[in-house]
Amino acid sequence: MKKSKVIILFLIISTLLSAAAIFFVCFNTIGLVTLPKQERIESFDTQGTSIIAAVTEQGNVYIEGDLTDESNYGLDKVRQYDHLFNKRLVRIYEKGDARTVSLSPFGGCIVTEHSDVFVFVNGSRDYQTPTYLCSGYQKAYVVNNDVYLLSDDGEFGCVSIDNPDDFVVLAYNVVDYCIEYSKNKEYDVCFVLTSDNRLYITELGKYINDSVQHINDIIGFDISTSYARIPEIDNGLTKHIEISLLNKNHDAFWLNGNIDKGFSYLADISNYTLTGKNISSVVSFPYGIAMHNQSGNVSLYGSDFGRPNSNFMGEIVFHDVKAIFGGQQLIIMHNNGLTMYFGNIYNSNAEKYIRPLWMYSE
Repeated sequence: MKKSKVIILFLIISTLLSAAAIFFVCFNTIGLVTLPKQERIESFDTQGTSIIAAVTEQGNVYIEGDLTDESNYGLDKVRQYDHLFNKRLVRIYEKGDARTVSLSPFGGCIVTEHSDVFVFVNGSRDYQTPTYLCSGYQKAYVVNNDVYLLSDDGEFGCVSIDNPDDFVVLAYNVVDYCIEYSKNKEYDVCFVLTSDNRLYITELGKYINDSVQHINDIIGFDISTSYARIPEIDNGLTKHIEISLLNKNHDAFWLNGNIDKGFSYLADISNYTLTGKNISSVVSFPYGIAMHNQSGNVSLYGSDFGRPNSNFMGEIVFHDVKAIFGGQQLIIMHNNGLTMYFGNIYNSNAEKYIRPLWMYSE
């Protein structure tokens, strides 16, 4: 009898240990904080077709996508994240003072309301999660071991992650910048907008002066790049670049170009198409431009993510929109809190187009 009790006790303990092991291997999500319903998203950034970051009105930062140990994008619990039945935005920064987040092929940066810069670098032990780097900046973007910065005083330059106090100035009187960098170094392009409305286009890391190729009278811009083949245009994979411009008259211009054609081609406004008037902001997406006006309407020009016979010609597609975000995805944020995503849907391995299939004339 005593022996039977020992066997039963042993079986119970073995079952409990097995259940615990199965839980931690297959279902453990301890330590993850998913986006709560009471937090509303203020802004997005994307990297490629598979990573999305969001800043909430409460100043926290969340990440979602195809995360791995090598590309963890600020999350130190990738295994737990893989156990989520439905992939959702999970928190990587909780200090409540985040203003912006930017993603790159190498990781990302968070800039706070106090102009502090936090960096997270894929594959880095010291910067696995958002870690303080420096202060006095309003925008940051990480490339390899460098972080490109826009200071509160309008200076654009870079620092090394290993020496963040040594700021190398590349341009003055800057109001915005954008970097498109291929991790395999097929291309790198730097766009710098100055306070005199000049958009300079040059190689990353070069000092900017009046001799650098530029476009005049620009007050806003957005860039997106991709390797792709559009059946109606390309014979093979092409280094596409989508450049959306907004000039002083609030006219929108768009270029679906090829990076290989060089900076002179990208800086020639005659290569751009006038796509809209009375526009407040523009973003680029594959392979088109989205234009937001003061009435909250969003019009589109270009292709519906490269789908044949799916062109937009400047017509209004969305109404009551608060903000738009571009990149390899197009994100539409409505005033009522509804957010719509278009492009590659990473967790279903499918493409979500802007218009339903039945609306296309094949």
